[in-house]
Amino acid sequence: MADAVVPERVHERTLGAYAAGILETRDGRLLVLRGWRHDPDDITALPGDAITVSGHLVAPETPAEATGGAELPAGRIGYLAPEAAAAATGLEESSFYGGYLVVIEEDPQPAGAPERLDVNTIAPVRDVSPWQNLSYWAQWWVFAGAVVVFWLSAVRSAIKRRRAPLEPVPDVPPAPERRPSARRRTTSPG
Repeated sequence: MADAVVPERVHERTLGAYAAGILETRDGRLLVLRGWRHDPDDITALPGDAITVSGHLVAPETPAEATGGAELPAGRIGYLAPEAAAAATGLEESSFYGGYLVVIEEDPQPAGAPERLDVNTIAPVRDVSPWQNLSYWAQWWVFAGAVVVFWLSAVRSAIKRRRAPLEPVPDVPPAPERRPSARRRTTSPG
């Protein structure tokens, strides 16, 4: 497993760094979050021999969560994602699995191993209020109610039109009525 460090990460209100690595498997590479250390220079290197890890597979971080500035020294990555690891190491991004593994256990356990992180402390679901899902639930019920109301209104209007008495609609306006006129008397000279 190759070593990598994600600088400027806070754990329990203390600034430190994540100890990460790239695990070579038979089928590809996997970015692994081994734990956290207060001093990034105190992160011990992994042995070059075979290592077995177990943990939780988590969705990758985004560039918006990048830490450590734009220019990072060799062996450091800004965020936990296959594209960041590939860019820092020069490895092909397509050779990586999506996401990263939060380690629960390493075998053999290296001396000076970083502090293990609980999968919940790295927040795979970021800043989502529990009320957000409830608001979506309420919105869909309101929309469903609106559809029913609009449908009933359209049916009611159609029924009213059918029940209305039919009145002939003239094609041309009626001619004005003629009033009887009085006869004119004419007088002749004479």
